[in-house]
Amino acid sequence: MSVLSSIIDSTIRSLFALVCAFVALIVAGRIKPATSRPDSRVPVTTKPTPLEQKAPFVRRWQSAGHLGLGAIITGVVLAVVLSFAAAYAVGIVNNVLR
Repeated sequence: MSVLSSIIDSTIRSLFALVCAFVALIVAGRIKPATSRPDSRVPVTTKPTPLEQKAPFVRRWQSAGHLGLGAIITGVVLAVVLSFAAAYAVGIVNNVLR
């Protein structure tokens, strides 16, 4: 019965902590920063940077192709390395079992 009561106690404490965290989140979300003047906003102009501009269609397909080719090459190299490692491990196990 002691284990069951400790599980129930820890569950209740966890739920209590969760409720307290949720209440703290709500309270923190409702607190507004103190400003002396509400009209003291700085005017900001936005314009797209070169990184935000959309690339041409052909360039996007080239990038996708290069990424795919890189993924294939990485997969092949990883498969070769893992196969050599597995063969080496099997060789060691065979030598140990002899």
